[in-house]
Amino acid sequence: MMFGLQGLRGATDWAGLASRCVTRCRAIADDVRREAGRPSGAMNPRRVLQRFDDLSAALCALLDPAELARNVHPSREFQRQADSAYCLVSEYMQELNADRSLYTALRRIDDEGNHVSNLDEEERALLRSLLHDFRKSGVDLPREQREMVTQMTNRLARLSADFLHNSTHYCADVFLSDMNCLNAVTPLVSSNAQLTKVPTGYHLRLPAQEASSLHTYCDSPSVRKATYQGLYSANHPNYKILGEILQRRHQLSDMLGYSNFLELSLQDRNVKDPHTIQGLLDKIQTKVLPIARKEILQARGRATSHELLIPSWDYDFLLQRVQQDSLDNDKLLGRVRVENCLDALNMILRNVFGISMKPSDDNIGELWSKDVFKMEILGETGSLIGHIYFDLFPRPGKFNHSAHFVLSCGRLDPVSTLYTVPSVALVCNIGQAPSFADIVVLFHEFGHAIHSVLSRTKFQHFSGTRAQLDAVEVPSHLFECFLTDRRVLRCLMGSEVEAQLLPEIGNLQVSQPALGVMMQIFYAKVDLQYHSFPDASARMTEIWRTQQKELLYCFLPEGIHPQIGFGHLIHYAAGYYSYLFTRTLVHAIWNQLFGADALSRVAGLQFERGFLRHGGARQLDTMIRDLLGSGIDAVEPDDYLRSIGISC
Repeated sequence: MMFGLQGLRGATDWAGLASRCVTRCRAIADDVRREAGRPSGAMNPRRVLQRFDDLSAALCALLDPAELARNVHPSREFQRQADSAYCLVSEYMQELNADRSLYTALRRIDDEGNHVSNLDEEERALLRSLLHDFRKSGVDLPREQREMVTQMTNRLARLSADFLHNSTHYCADVFLSDMNCLNAVTPLVSSNAQLTKVPTGYHLRLPAQEASSLHTYCDSPSVRKATYQGLYSANHPNYKILGEILQRRHQLSDMLGYSNFLELSLQDRNVKDPHTIQGLLDKIQTKVLPIARKEILQARGRATSHELLIPSWDYDFLLQRVQQDSLDNDKLLGRVRVENCLDALNMILRNVFGISMKPSDDNIGELWSKDVFKMEILGETGSLIGHIYFDLFPRPGKFNHSAHFVLSCGRLDPVSTLYTVPSVALVCNIGQAPSFADIVVLFHEFGHAIHSVLSRTKFQHFSGTRAQLDAVEVPSHLFECFLTDRRVLRCLMGSEVEAQLLPEIGNLQVSQPALGVMMQIFYAKVDLQYHSFPDASARMTEIWRTQQKELLYCFLPEGIHPQIGFGHLIHYAAGYYSYLFTRTLVHAIWNQLFGADALSRVAGLQFERGFLRHGGARQLDTMIRDLLGSGIDAVEPDDYLRSIGISC
């Protein structure tokens, strides 16, 4: 039962599993139609909504494991078969989303007031959410236009999958001019790199992940430039793909009656007004930009702002240098191993949430690589409440970022009335001796996993991270905050902590380079502009160049297109702002609930009951109001800015 999917033993099983999934979903959809066809007064609205959630669960039972498999399985053939299964079921799902007979079933419930009044809060939320999803799929449009929306949505799904696949498997061609460049590169690349002597010097062909690391850490400016050019040339297949994605997103928005993709996307968010988002970004920028300017000068050894502009390929290098200069985190935490991280996370679970984590023995045939391991999450009484698969280490052909993948959602089983056990996977690419940045990423993704595990929604449609985009990052950012607690850091460093290091332990995360914050603002503003302007697809690099110069003091020469490395444009389209938006909320929550004691069980109960258990079933503003006494509009970025060492 690989990837938690019953019947999956090898690559050839995917086709049959996908076919059976569609067959099962057709039967559930027919059942919905039969129930909706009953005379007025005889239809059971709760049964209709339950069967819709059964339909959603049946689709996700195939789609979720396939999404993980096509990103992480070591076999390219296995990935290909998983991708084919995913596309087949995804296209069928788009047909369902535009099915007027299913939509009519929901409309009947909504139109008959007595039905709605008899529903509980989560059932009403499901009804609203499903109606919105149908309308977003063009169900109200004439048949021909509805079919065009379905085709457009399927095409966008295919382009997005291709973009992510290319990001993982692309190899950059780097041309080095002389032996000095080659000597600078040699210690930083693995045996996967291919080196060839050419008349102009050396041709180095290496995986994108290694190339990205090379341009960030190599001391040679010439190597950084050559690597950046190799990574982001117009020859990269993602250059054309991203242009088509932006163009088709705008066309889809127009078909659905919206002025742009941003306006369409905000219908699914808690913040509906783009001016509110822009105002928050501008407010943070005003405080942070002058400090970022000083950090650039300091990193370049300059006392004045003469020739402040830096080449685009030097920004990441300067950022990591400033990080290294401001806090010697990796030196302090050099003793940390992944086992220490798991111990620290387990300590948080026990103290804050009253639960625990232990290795699972029940994993025969489930693990897709020898370096993957499975943990059980146990409740206060010792009962099993969740599974987490950890896929933490890099390997060829694996998704080269970090993410939380759902394998199966928790929900109230309509037959047994028991709560189903959720399973998730954490995918990272960290070293056996992780850096401080690696540890932050692991804690972040673990926060997503705990959101999935501790969610207690009736419907899988709302389980855990199946929430609005600007709410889903709250638990993940909150888990990063635990790294400010000395007890957690001591646990990370193991029992043998040198006495002279103890005063420094509590200062590991008191500040964050302003350059890093400005990078987040830059990404957020580029993302907003890409999805606001109808002609953005033709001006991708121009928009990037303009924003880089204004926000990052960078200049970008012609012929380089860094936007093709911005993977968040796929899953966080018109939503990258949510990272900074969420941080402002999280630090307000942290200070009010956890400020006195980061490992408080009382605070953990408040956060679990007020946020985690609701998944996506409650509005973010309602949950924040319950936790803080005021809504999201009242939260200012001051707590966040102070947390990274910027005075307000």
